[in-house]
Amino acid sequence: MDYKQLSKILEKNINDNLYNNIGKLPTEDEIIEDYNSTRYSVRKAINTLIDKGLVYSVQGSGVFIRKNIKNDYINISFDYGYTGLKNKYPDKKVEYKLINLAIIESQEEIANKMLCEVGKKLYYIIRLIKIDNNFFAVEYTYYDKDVVVYLNKEIIEDSIFKYIQNVLNVKIGFSDRIVYCEKLNSYDAKLLNLSRNSPSLVNENLNYLKNGNIFNFSKIIYNYKYTKLLI
Repeated sequence: MDYKQLSKILEKNINDNLYNNIGKLPTEDEIIEDYNSTRYSVRKAINTLIDKGLVYSVQGSGVFIRKNIKNDYINISFDYGYTGLKNKYPDKKVEYKLINLAIIESQEEIANKMLCEVGKKLYYIIRLIKIDNNFFAVEYTYYDKDVVVYLNKEIIEDSIFKYIQNVLNVKIGFSDRIVYCEKLNSYDAKLLNLSRNSPSLVNENLNYLKNGNIFNFSKIIYNYKYTKLLI
């Protein structure tokens, strides 16, 4: 079993309170035996849980479950773009609703952000994110069409990054993130079922390939009613 599958299982076990009696994860050897995994995968899976803020490691004592941390926050130190909000909220109804899909030529502002030439072909997407029928966020995103050669409604309303990695076999590297606040314009307010000039949290992401080239820029505007951050 690879570390991604294992981390999902361990996270579900944590959320289901299966380790409450001991307050920490089983030992590496126990996890290896229980899930037929390698030590490398176990350590990678545990590091993923640490990055998500679910556990912490005490040398010589084990990996402990973090207390008083609810599962309704966004950990801005961990990129859920790669794994999807459906993995973040396995017990909730997460929906991506496509609002707009187009192939455009990059204008100067986006070209400067993505370090590409003006006129480069990009996929441009607007989608609404709902969690348990609440209007959680609206996302504006651009993908380099030379890298992401094909997108459709079915892919966009599932997990774009899962498709990029598992179907297109594109190796994703790292991200730059900027988080700030701004007031909603009329269009975004309507999508989020809020009033114009309501406050919002904005997360801008530049996503890079393993070779260091930018392939995606996204701007996610969160509904202030449902947004909690773990830093």
